[in-house]
Amino acid sequence: MVDSPIEHLLTPGASSREDWKNTILAGLANYIDAGSIVAGSAALVLWQKEFGLSDTFLGVIGAFGSNAISAGLGALIGGRLCDLLGRKKIYQWDLLIYAIGMLILVFAVHPWMIVVGFLVVGLAVGADIPASWSLIAEMAPDGQRGKHSEDCGL
Repeated sequence: MVDSPIEHLLTPGASSREDWKNTILAGLANYIDAGSIVAGSAALVLWQKEFGLSDTFLGVIGAFGSNAISAGLGALIGGRLCDLLGRKKIYQWDLLIYAIGMLILVFAVHPWMIVVGFLVVGLAVGADIPASWSLIAEMAPDGQRGKHSEDCGL
């Protein structure tokens, strides 16, 4: 009889289904982050044509986007805020700020809105990293932290 792919994770002495649910929910933020990076990059070409943006302007937006400078700043700021205010609180606020940044991008009618949207989304993507990965490690049962941190990307 063939075991399911996750059967070994649910054996006695291993993490419970609830533990894995928490890990997966926190890990899903990585997919949201990746989506913003890919969608933002693809949209830059459309915005360039729509708003008549120069190649240099696009390069600057890309440099400060959700896969670059603003994400790094967000991770620095988010990591410190996680230590001061708690991971769950920062994780929840981070998702709200991410949504606001995406709304700015979706409804952008001026080039400055694209810049602001990319900066906000980038900061939120960066802040998500220390918050979500710390939550994964903290919520995992003792002796199972490495397994949860490794497998959360499923």
